Amino acid sequence: MGGWEDAKDAKGAIRMNDLTDFHGTRIGRVIDRRLWDIPVVGIDDDLDHVLRILMGKYHVWVVENTETMRLRGVVTEHDVFKMIAPERRHFHILGLGDIKEMLRHQKDSIEHVMCSLPVTCGPDDTVRDALVMMKKHSIRRLPVVENDRLVGEITFHALLNRYLDTVHS
Repeated sequence: MGGWEDAKDAKGAIRMNDLTDFHGTRIGRVIDRRLWDIPVVGIDDDLDHVLRILMGKYHVWVVENTETMRLRGVVTEHDVFKMIAPERRHFHILGLGDIKEMLRHQKDSIEHVMCSLPVTCGPDDTVRDALVMMKKHSIRRLPVVENDRLVGEITFHALLNRYLDTVHS
């Protein structure tokens, strides 16, 4: 063993150079490539299907179709919350509340609810790159994209588990 896999000293404390090694690890070595276990739907799937997936997951990756796996967006719990939560009415602006209410009821497809520009990373990016992007955008998961295809995902939870597993092994 070596590198970040021997990441604790005699007292079990994390050593800084091992954290640096962990940060330099390529995402391709730590991503979850089990696409059958990653929440994915096609852009033309039913919005109800997405909502049912969100009952057990925090997000759903939206792809053009499951053949090409070309990433189109992501739907998160927060996106759905914004869709179904009552909006504040701005009565001081005539008609604005009515317009927003009308627009809100038109969200009947995945495309109207999803974030169409998700922050992504690639298999050659480093763990540090992924963590910086997660922190900058206040997100805990990134799709891993290679040649416009979704090839996996990386979550903060998975990175933390991977780091702790190696530190304590």
